[in-house]
Amino acid sequence: IVDLDNKRNRNREALSALKNEMPDTEKVKVCFGNIFIKLPKLKTTEMIHKDQKQLDEEIKALHKGLRAKVNHLNEIQGAFSQRFKTFGRRSFSS
Repeated sequence: IVDLDNKRNRNREALSALKNEMPDTEKVKVCFGNIFIKLPKLKTTEMIHKDQKQLDEEIKALHKGLRAKVNHLNEIQGAFSQRFKTFGRRSFSS
């Protein structure tokens, strides 16, 4: 989730830079892996917006799955702590 959020933040920074610092007619250099390609600014912003939507969906899905896993873990820990609660008690002979 943290990695996806970092990617989403970098995309926001890129969109802001494209919006504020670049004229609309200029082509921008985009890095794909280890290759730089010049693309029109409009095409680049569309690609980043699509990537943002995909990242948002992935993060939402992970959050949804995480809630279920945390609830399950809490149930297991609750059952575990109830079952072994007696181990913390003192004996009568001491």
